[in-house]
Amino acid sequence: MVRQAAGVRGIRLRQSDTVVGMEIVGDEQEILFATAQGYGKRTKVADFRVAHRGGMGVRTIPTNERNGHVIGLVQVGDNSEILLIDKVGKIIRISPKEVRTMGRQAQGVRLIRLDKDQELSSVVAFEAKPC
Repeated sequence: MVRQAAGVRGIRLRQSDTVVGMEIVGDEQEILFATAQGYGKRTKVADFRVAHRGGMGVRTIPTNERNGHVIGLVQVGDNSEILLIDKVGKIIRISPKEVRTMGRQAQGVRLIRLDKDQELSSVVAFEAKPC
């Protein structure tokens, strides 16, 4: 592309849709999704179809009253650790091994128990180094 080019459309969004994250992955890897109400799931990348440029994307986890909206996604592996952070700053560290692998349309499981008016604000993954 030349300097004057405006680029290309990556994804087509509806009015109420937002992009919450992006990862570069291979077929053998897994993605963990987290929702505002503290639920999440781990899914194999191979379960998703390839979406092309300008497409509508791929549904990951149902967004309903129980789950809330998706707040983030992280790539996880055998040595990964996950930090879940709520809106008041409470941080919980879990292993992705505690979250079983599920299909694309599964509702997910509880990752963190939140107080009545609290929401999860972010999820972060990192590789734990052996001691």
